[in-house]
Amino acid sequence: MSAAPFLLDAVLFDLDGTLIATDRFWIQAARTGARRAFEELGIERALPTRDEWMGVVGHPLEEGFGALFRDLSSRERKVVLEACVAEEERLLAGGGAALMPGTVELLEDLEAAGIRIGVASNCAQGYLDHMLEQLGLGRWVGEARCLDSPGIRSKTDMLTDLLTLWETRRAVMVGDRAGDARAAHDNGLPHVHCAFGFAQEEVQAEATIEDLGALVGVLSQRRARLDRLLDRLGRSRRRGTRVVGVAGPPAAGKSILARDLQEILEQRGASVWVASTDAWELGGGEPFPWQDLERELLDPLVEGQPVHVERKWLDRQRVPRVQELSGRGPEWLLLEGSRVLEARLQSRLETTVVLEVSDACVLSRVAAREGRLLGPEPLSQVRSRELPAYRALVEGLGRAGDRVTLHGENPLRLV
Repeated sequence: MSAAPFLLDAVLFDLDGTLIATDRFWIQAARTGARRAFEELGIERALPTRDEWMGVVGHPLEEGFGALFRDLSSRERKVVLEACVAEEERLLAGGGAALMPGTVELLEDLEAAGIRIGVASNCAQGYLDHMLEQLGLGRWVGEARCLDSPGIRSKTDMLTDLLTLWETRRAVMVGDRAGDARAAHDNGLPHVHCAFGFAQEEVQAEATIEDLGALVGVLSQRRARLDRLLDRLGRSRRRGTRVVGVAGPPAAGKSILARDLQEILEQRGASVWVASTDAWELGGGEPFPWQDLERELLDPLVEGQPVHVERKWLDRQRVPRVQELSGRGPEWLLLEGSRVLEARLQSRLETTVVLEVSDACVLSRVAAREGRLLGPEPLSQVRSRELPAYRALVEGLGRAGDRVTLHGENPLRLV
C-alpha cells in the first residue's frame, strides 16, 4: 500500500482489547489464580463473572482489583492479584496469547505507508515485552510505553512521551477504553474507538470501528476530503505562484492542515512552500509587521524575484521555530495563521481555506495541548484575547473574499 491514503506521522495503539485478544488467556488465568489465592487466604467467596474479569482489562491492575474486590483487605487483594498475574505469566509462557484478527495485515499496511507505530498500555514491562517479542509485534512497533516506563504515571503521559519523541502532533490514538480516549484528548489527538474490545463504558471518539480492518478506511477520509478540495482549487490556470491562505482560530489545526495540503500537492508533482504568519507576528512584535511580510515574501513572489526569508520565533508552547524560504517562487504558497483573515492579506490571496471549530473545542484543545505544560496562562490568553479577536475578525469580513470552510471538530473527517 502506498502512503497516499494516510495523512499521518504516527498511529498509537492500546494493547489489550485492541491488538491483543486478552480474553483468550486472562479469564482462565484469573479464575485459576483467584481460586488458589482464596484457598490460601481461607476466603469463601464467589469468583467474579467473565464480564467482571474482563472489566479490569485495560486499566491498571491495582485499580481494577480494588474495584473488583472491595470486600477484601488491601493485603488480601494483593495476594489475589499476584496469584492471577503468576497464572497469566504461566499461560503466556506456554503460548496462550493471540493477536486480534486483522492485526498483522493492518500493521503491515501502516508500515508500508511509512507511518510510525506506537503502543501505550496500562500494563507492566514484562507483559509488554512478552507481547512485543513472542507475538512479533516488535517487528512493527517502533516505540512502546507502559506504567513501568520511566517518568510515566498514566496513559496520557505515555502519549505525550511518544509525541515528544517523534516531534509530531500528526497522529491518532486507537483503543477500546474510555481511558484511551481521555489520553488522546488530553494530548489534542483524535481517538478511534474499537467497539470489538472489552469496554463496557461509554467512549467519546471521533470514529468507531467494528474490526481492525476498518481502520484503513477511517484514516483515509481526511485525504479524500482534501483531494476534493485541491481539485477545486486547481481548476483555474494561473501563472506564477498561487497564494492560498489557511486560517482558523487558535488550536484549530491550521499548521497540520497546511502540511497535509503540501504533502498532497507534492505527491501530485507540484512545488510548494508553507509559511506561517507567526514567523512575523511572534518574531516581530506588535504591531504586526505587515511591511516585512510583504517585502520579504509577497512582493518578490508577485514580481518574480528571488525570496529569502529567515525568521526565528517561539511557538505557543515555547518551542523554538525557524522559517526559512529561499529561491524563486514555487507553484503554490500556503500561508497559514489567524492573521490570514486580515483585510490587508485577503486582497493578496487567491483563496482562503478556513478551518472552523467551536469556541468550546478551541478552549478544550488549548487546555490539553498547552495547559498541562504551561499552566493556566495560555488558556486565559486565548479565552480573553485571541479567540474574541479572531471572532471579531471573521465577523468583520462578512461574505467578502473567496473562502472555503472546513469543519475541523473531527479532524479525521473535516466534514
